[in-house]
Amino acid sequence: MVNRRLAAGVLVLALILVLAVTGMAGTVMQITEPDIAFGSYAAFTSGVQTGTTPAYLNTSIRCNNQSGWHVTAQAPDFQTTPPNGDPIPAARLGFSFVQNGTGPGTYIYLPGSNTPATLYSGPRHNQAVPYDIYLALSLSGTESPGSYTTTVLFTLHDSP
Repeated sequence: MVNRRLAAGVLVLALILVLAVTGMAGTVMQITEPDIAFGSYAAFTSGVQTGTTPAYLNTSIRCNNQSGWHVTAQAPDFQTTPPNGDPIPAARLGFSFVQNGTGPGTYIYLPGSNTPATLYSGPRHNQAVPYDIYLALSLSGTESPGSYTTTVLFTLHDSP
């Protein structure tokens, strides 16, 4: 049986990106996109959605710390604008952090709303090295039609 409420609407997902850097001078992470339209789904179904192309961000990292670095991400639950349905839990948002051009690998999902997850740990880089952050969202298929948005905070840390 088709859920008519879902079939009649469209689900639009967007991410707003924020970057924080902690640690020593010389540790730098740059993200090229301030936001990303994750995709629109008419009559969407349950399962993992990776966007139409799939959705990913380009970033570069330079770290002078001998111990290297690691990147964490956290986000609140997706909210609708205007509010017309239940939020989509942040724990359904996954990231695959890989070296530039290698394609997505294993996705790491957030543990919950505003709870950070370590996406990747890397060695010292004296020059900026490009990375891609692929995104995935696991939908239940019962989401209400509408536009959903969340803000993702990426933090670059010096490793101890």
